[in-house]
Amino acid sequence: MDEKIRVAIEAIEKRLAEKAMNRFYNARVREGYEEALEVLKSGKTDYADIKCESDQSRCIVALVMDYMKGECDLEVITNVPIRKRK
Repeated sequence: MDEKIRVAIEAIEKRLAEKAMNRFYNARVREGYEEALEVLKSGKTDYADIKCESDQSRCIVALVMDYMKGECDLEVITNVPIRKRK
């Protein structure tokens, strides 16, 4: 596995481990990150392969695909805002 991909997977897994990520109002972000992990692990590069319900989730996955092409920084992906409290 490419080092760049390994680093991205670790960063997204760390983000998914945040307590606030499990709140229902962060479900779209969580869905995007979970699909992004699948994309990173499988090497998918076609936007048509994105299987997310919300626009926000699809955008996160699109950012990961752009990252794999060198068109986006990992910092952008791992700093998608989530709500910490309601």
